Amino acid sequence: MKELILRKLGNCLMIDNVPGMEPDIIAMRSHKYKATDAELSAADRRQGFISMTNLLNQVEAWAAHDLGLNLKREEDENESSTSSIATA
Repeated sequence: MKELILRKLGNCLMIDNVPGMEPDIIAMRSHKYKATDAELSAADRRQGFISMTNLLNQVEAWAAHDLGLNLKREEDENESSTSSIATA
């Protein structure tokens, strides 16, 4: 599921300039994402890259619209990271 989300909603590069190989889509690994839109460089923006916050917002919208799930973010008491929990 994670790979599907990264390939369809996240930052990807099309590799299509290698002779003898079929074009392929390479998804950016989640640990390489910038946390917020403010952290994206001009080069990131030119390539159409999004931040992890934006990716999570897209996943929430997809889950709500297509899957009928309501994802709620919970703050981790030990860390400043957030996680999502699905409810029907």
